[in-house]
Amino acid sequence: FKGGCCTRSKIGLFRCYVLFIFVIMLITIVIPCHNAAAFVVRAIISCLRQVGVVIEIIAVENTSTDNTYAVLQTLAEKHTSKLKVVKEKKSGASAARNCGWRMGEGKYIQFLDADDELLPGKLLRQLKLISDLNGGIVTGTPVYENLLGDQEECELWENTWKGLAHGMH
Repeated sequence: FKGGCCTRSKIGLFRCYVLFIFVIMLITIVIPCHNAAAFVVRAIISCLRQVGVVIEIIAVENTSTDNTYAVLQTLAEKHTSKLKVVKEKKSGASAARNCGWRMGEGKYIQFLDADDELLPGKLLRQLKLISDLNGGIVTGTPVYENLLGDQEECELWENTWKGLAHGMH
């Protein structure tokens, strides 16, 4: 909070001007991309459509054999202030996520697979939840959508940590 000044008007009333400065929380979105040319555009567009938040997107090309890097470069030319494209030579999504995480400047990290997308308003809702609960980690329920547009929300796992590692041995 930064206060302004009060001035007296011609009729004797005071006008107070107050300037509020809010700290903007940057969110880094890390997208590992391996052979993702066919669908990564949709993932990145879903990030760019997030409103009410400041984002940086780091798309990490990870040993693709298709034209993923060319697709990412084309997008980066159009969105230079929000999208960075880097290459990671170590194969695997974990190596790509770690590379993007290290490069990110955001206070918060959102990992997004190249074949997924963020629902509208997702980041703002989660940022508000973090603020309201004074928390640090927020998870959500995935929504699956088939090619016909039918959506199905998954059940929440009782143990969130188990949910984060679901399918891992």
